[in-house]
Amino acid sequence: MGKGESGNLTDRVVQGRFVVLKHDWPGPHLDLIIEMRNAAGADRLPTWALYPEWSFDQIFPRDRPLAGRAVPLDPHRREYLDYEGPVSGGRGTVKRGCHGVIIDSDPGDDRDRIRIDLIVIGPSEELTPGELRIDRKPENRLIREIQVGRNHAGVAASEHVFEWLPRDSCG
Repeated sequence: MGKGESGNLTDRVVQGRFVVLKHDWPGPHLDLIIEMRNAAGADRLPTWALYPEWSFDQIFPRDRPLAGRAVPLDPHRREYLDYEGPVSGGRGTVKRGCHGVIIDSDPGDDRDRIRIDLIVIGPSEELTPGELRIDRKPENRLIREIQVGRNHAGVAASEHVFEWLPRDSCG
């Protein structure tokens, strides 16, 4: 990590990276790809399609929590941590929405619950610390109100939600 990105991270141990890609096929959604400590060196990384409750523009806002649907996908290639451009097979394009580092994670025993402490690195290299949770919550009303794209509809029946909780500082 370069000096501009390190900021308040000097006392932290980085356990991995993540990226959120804006994917336009067949309809707009976000792909979250994470490299946690137990995935070091893996060719394919855990991935979810995120459908936030509002705007795709501010993916992990600094000033308020955010929630939405999280659809577990097949693991994506590690190359997508750094890739922007066309996706093979005529499946649209991806563009980096945000990226950052993972400071701590609790992957759970399966993909029904995951907690990640992360620091989002914004376009101007500003740092936004927070916690991202992905959880299976079938009783949550939110998940039924947020529509998912048709390519994810079958998997979305698993009714996962994500919650983003920003923190005031990296310290």
